[in-house]
Amino acid sequence: MPATNPTLRTLRALGRRPAWSAAVVLVLALGSGLAGAVGGVAHGTLVRPLPYHDDHRLVALFTVERQGSEPRNPTSPANFLDWKRDSRLLRDMTAARPKTFTLTGHGAARELPALAATPELFALLGVEAALGRTFGSQDAESPQRIVLGADFWRRELGADPAVIGRALRLDGEPYEVVGVMPDGFRFPPFWATDAQAWVPLVFTPEQAADRDAAWLRVFARLAPGATLAAARAELASLADASTRREPANLATEPAGEGARRPAGAGIRPRPVNRDRGLNLEPLREPTVEAARPVLTLLLGAAALVLLVATASAANLLLARTLERRPEAALRLALGASRRDLLRAALGESVVLAAGGGALGLLLARALVRLVVTRFPAVLPPVARVDLDLWSAALPILAAVAALGVALLATLASPAARWQEVRGSRLVGGAGAAGGGRVARRLLVGVQVALAVVLLSGAAVTGRVLWELQRLDPGFAARGVLAVDLGLAASPAGEDAASQERFHARLVAEAARLPGVEAAAVVNHLPLRGDFWRSPLEVDGRAVAAAEQRPVASYRVVTPAYFRALGVPLRAGRAFSAADRADAEPVAIVNETLARRHFGAASPLDRRLRLGGEDEPWMRVVGVVADARQTAITDPVVPELYLPYGQNPVAWHRSATLVLRQRGDTSYAAVSALVRALDPNVALARPQTLGEVLGDEVAPQRLQLLLVGAFAGSALLLALAGLYGMARIFVAARIPELGVRQALGAGRARLLGLVLAEGARVALPALLAGAALAVAGSRLLAARLPGATGMADLGGGGGWGAVAAASGVVGALALGVVWLQARRAAAVEPMAALRQGSAG
Repeated sequence: MPATNPTLRTLRALGRRPAWSAAVVLVLALGSGLAGAVGGVAHGTLVRPLPYHDDHRLVALFTVERQGSEPRNPTSPANFLDWKRDSRLLRDMTAARPKTFTLTGHGAARELPALAATPELFALLGVEAALGRTFGSQDAESPQRIVLGADFWRRELGADPAVIGRALRLDGEPYEVVGVMPDGFRFPPFWATDAQAWVPLVFTPEQAADRDAAWLRVFARLAPGATLAAARAELASLADASTRREPANLATEPAGEGARRPAGAGIRPRPVNRDRGLNLEPLREPTVEAARPVLTLLLGAAALVLLVATASAANLLLARTLERRPEAALRLALGASRRDLLRAALGESVVLAAGGGALGLLLARALVRLVVTRFPAVLPPVARVDLDLWSAALPILAAVAALGVALLATLASPAARWQEVRGSRLVGGAGAAGGGRVARRLLVGVQVALAVVLLSGAAVTGRVLWELQRLDPGFAARGVLAVDLGLAASPAGEDAASQERFHARLVAEAARLPGVEAAAVVNHLPLRGDFWRSPLEVDGRAVAAAEQRPVASYRVVTPAYFRALGVPLRAGRAFSAADRADAEPVAIVNETLARRHFGAASPLDRRLRLGGEDEPWMRVVGVVADARQTAITDPVVPELYLPYGQNPVAWHRSATLVLRQRGDTSYAAVSALVRALDPNVALARPQTLGEVLGDEVAPQRLQLLLVGAFAGSALLLALAGLYGMARIFVAARIPELGVRQALGAGRARLLGLVLAEGARVALPALLAGAALAVAGSRLLAARLPGATGMADLGGGGGWGAVAAASGVVGALALGVVWLQARRAAAVEPMAALRQGSAG
């Protein structure tokens, strides 16, 4: 008994053509799944609110050096206190600085990254503690309070609810635990984001008067009714007032973010605010700025793939409509109405859209999980990327939209005008296949053109990644292990002399570990983002005005550092054990500093100093090769290296041990050595320099992976559409080809006829795609992270990528058409003529 349920009839109709049905579902799943995955990541990163109360009113305040290019510098305590006191448009203004504690008393000593913030922090964010309380103004007189992150509380304290009121020993001092934050709480979202605890920040009188040392990050909330423009105007006025208050300056230590200043050194008052401006931004901007260009490009690529999927679905539906014209004509002749035929077509479309959307949802979920688990560093730490309602609905909506467009294109084509079908067209033939030829060609052409665009984008992205991996960092990363050290809770960190003695013992013992070729200590490992800068003065040259003085970066190292990292010595000597506090101060400079400040002359035996007149002169004893320090794509800057033996700064209580290995020296061996020397020294972040370099190119690897997936998907979809068009063309013209063969046309002639038909579609599409790809490659090269300073990707490199992509797509397209041409040429003349006479 025939089924009367429309859904069953639809499923049976689709089941009679499983290959075609599966092709439509897969096409929709591929397009909607990729679009859904990228849309979900973009929504969770760029659109979803930050996890703070009224996040759209939160702002970050930055100092801008008028002669510099960095728009987001920290500020000084005195300026912060002025802004907080005088601003009427900014509320709950909060200052913060990173602080790394050494935790002892709970097993082995280990580091606890934290954030020291003024008491307004949690009122600003509107986030309550999950257990206990947060700190506030009541803790200003008792700053040794701590609020813990939920992860640290569970991992280190066993999620003990009785932790409130207990004391943790941090840097040798007791800190009372007053609260535990909810799961997932992190602040700030763009800086010091590894903080797992929060403590009150209280200024000493000297710090409160300091306008020079810039070591604070400042946050605030716009007052009700206040706008960004009005707040910026108010801050400009406050900055002018701060400038008029100068030259009062009682600067103290710079906390690792500003200029070099030995403890206890006298600082002459000098005006600083006249060289600085202010910048105010919504908190979201610095949070998502790095991710926005990549996600914007990926959204564009996903949209192109969705267009290709839509064109493929439309092409498949057109082909299906053509095949069903005899059936449609027969049903019309037997009394069916056009409404019945349309209802059946719509029912099939709904089922196909549901299947494609469901499969696309699974694909989107897998891709989102891949991005979150394999590439977490490329997303902002507060990005909430998961399959929420928006992300789950997007693949289905994309599939429905794609199929809807495809269905409209089909119904609008001549092939869908079933009422025009007459008896002679009840059997397949030219009439059955001839309708909608222009629409099919247009759809396939769109697919081919977009495939060229995406494939050229993948080629440009791949070239950027290749160039990045070929960049010489200036050191030999292979075989170098790095382990961070924290001396804050150890007697070894009490003063500079104690630090130097500990480091000397440590590197001597570490060099004797099996497989270790060289051991050294550095205050900041390259490419970790940390660097110190200070004004530079060359002996014998006139001192420029403060705003025009050159600046140099510097690092403090032990003698074997250059051998441990494989940094070549170009001239002079390396540091030695003789470079101690009672010897003449010395320095080693990189090639960029030597070239910029000494030209063709040798810098050896010349004298330099960092900072002001109170700093000692240092004699240059060596020149080393340039090494990239802040980021692999950043230009090399003038840099000095200072010996730990002459380090006068007692607050260098964190450093990194680097070991060059012949084999694999285990972290356990290093840990046991450090524990034997001093159990109060904290160890953290064991990494190889190869891993550090890998982190540098992680965003490009992710982009290459996704753009490559989009390009491959678009290429497959385009080839499927071209294959379908060629198959329909061959099926429609088999009778004609049989006649030609009967009249003496050879196999080569028939092959050429079919190939020419494919070329008439593919070649214009390739040209159009190449034109779009050239413009797209320039845009891509301008926005790719890490592409700045690369070869001309928008010029010769862009043309090369476009030419390669066009060649690949063109060759594969002709290959697909050639397969159908072989089928056409293999038809026997009599069989073709019988098919034609049957029509």
